Amino acid sequence: RAGAGAALLSSRIVRDNAGGIDVDNRSTGNKISINQVRSNNNVGLVDSSGSIRLNYGSGMTLYGEEITVKDSEASSNERNGIKIDGAGTTTVDLKGSITLRNNGKDGLVTDNIESVGDLDGTLNVDGVVNMYENGRDGFILLSGTNLNVEVKKGSSLIACQNGIKGIRNNGGGTFGNDGFTCDDTGGDGSLPTCSSCPVCPM
Repeated sequence: RAGAGAALLSSRIVRDNAGGIDVDNRSTGNKISINQVRSNNNVGLVDSSGSIRLNYGSGMTLYGEEITVKDSEASSNERNGIKIDGAGTTTVDLKGSITLRNNGKDGLVTDNIESVGDLDGTLNVDGVVNMYENGRDGFILLSGTNLNVEVKKGSSLIACQNGIKGIRNNGGGTFGNDGFTCDDTGGDGSLPTCSSCPVCPM
């Protein structure tokens, strides 16, 4: 959990742990920056029933407001690349080059704490976010999450060649008008208009 003021995690490699990076910035008023960090190959912590404990096995789990991830990677984790979690309000900025690849479940997922309430807020993309070859979806907003996803002019959110869907919205979130590339979409919430994924040469 972050203390008072601002916090910076920079130029680090986090790998082969039960959980990757866990940022809890709820009710602190801090500004948190994760810059040039690779959080890869993290595995789940199994409980006595044989199930992986919630939030373990992801590259990064982010709670709270004013969190920035820049020029970083969360790939080849047992569960998710980046998980945005909690209840109340969140603001997450993805800047520069972000790679979320080959994770066991989803590249990027938003979730809420059901016993507390919905997760509302904003996800901003200012750069290029690549989500591909993940086991399930590239990007999914789960039920109870109501994030507005905005891609700045000249930036891109790319979700291609994932196991099920490129972008799925089961929550109440919305998407901006431009900057999305995906091969398919799903869910019962609003969805972006995607440009087609590039065709890889054989």
